[in-house]
Amino acid sequence: MNNEALFLIKWVIKNQFNQELNNKLLKLLENNNNNEITQTQNINLIDLRSSEEFSQSHFPHSTNIPYTEFLERIYELPPRSSNLAIYYNDNDKNIQISQISDSLKNYNFIIFKQSSLLYQFSHNNSNNLLEELQCESGIEKSIILWKACKYLEESIDFIENSLFLKYKTTTTSEIEEKKKIQLLNAIDIACGSGRDCLYLLNRKNQVRWNIYGVDNDEILLNKMILAANRLVTDSQSTIHSLLLDLEAFNPDDFNDKEPNIQQLEHLDKIKQLLLLKEPNGFDLVHVARYLYRPLFRVLTDIIRKNGFILYHTFMEPSHGKPKRKRFLLKVNELKQIFTEPIFKVIHYHETFLDDGRPIQVILAQKL
Repeated sequence: MNNEALFLIKWVIKNQFNQELNNKLLKLLENNNNNEITQTQNINLIDLRSSEEFSQSHFPHSTNIPYTEFLERIYELPPRSSNLAIYYNDNDKNIQISQISDSLKNYNFIIFKQSSLLYQFSHNNSNNLLEELQCESGIEKSIILWKACKYLEESIDFIENSLFLKYKTTTTSEIEEKKKIQLLNAIDIACGSGRDCLYLLNRKNQVRWNIYGVDNDEILLNKMILAANRLVTDSQSTIHSLLLDLEAFNPDDFNDKEPNIQQLEHLDKIKQLLLLKEPNGFDLVHVARYLYRPLFRVLTDIIRKNGFILYHTFMEPSHGKPKRKRFLLKVNELKQIFTEPIFKVIHYHETFLDDGRPIQVILAQKL
């Protein structure tokens, strides 16, 4: 067998737990000893077949992105330089695999075509093996590849546990309390295609989120909603898009001086629009890689008591993009904005992204 066939055998052994099938596959590996087989660690397996084909049968722990949707859903892929394995049915004459290869130039990838695998298995007296390897069914088994920002992932358990304890009732027993689901609400400012919103939507524990993604790009918001519709979540979690231009006046006119009446009216209008969605305020306000200083006062006002703000974006000095000062925080700026007596700073640090750009991160709770 070639490396592609052996890779898939190793993949299935790793990602499913049918002992009878695993014993059979291990014997095949023994008979086809090859130390140069591509390792399965840290690889994402993407199935380009239609949703119908994938639902009927697929490799365990794989992700379905149909070929016809691949280019418009490329934002769902993991970070650049990730390792990908692409599987497709080459009997589908509409597939132009060169187009897929061109779109993956920033990734390390290997491509498996169905006919080649069938040939390899039939040559080894394993005609039905490809069928056996695709031992899972159901579109809900499709694995999510994209990741939320690391600061949200690192903070979310603390945020949820804190809010759950704040809101839990004192009249229920401990057993009843453990079964209880707490509904919280969040807003993501300048959310783009909504990866962080989708991450919250897909959380499955004692907390469920009602999430609002705010952006001025309708195309990106539509991508978020389409992606949300593909996620299998319970009915208690909801997501909404809010198309809104947050920057109606030049922030350079606002710096280091009090806003005029017109500017104050505009900021108040934004605040009222957001509070129409959650009149009592939001449990979590999240802002990633976005800076519009006039909004600081709005963000402060829309967080409810005991709610959190998680804010992280670029700071001075500039190392690449962005370069303009209006997009760069000053040293300690977030800590000076979201501080006592209105906020308690839970965590604050200044660090660097992998590409060397400095970034500022704060998690603060409203008192």
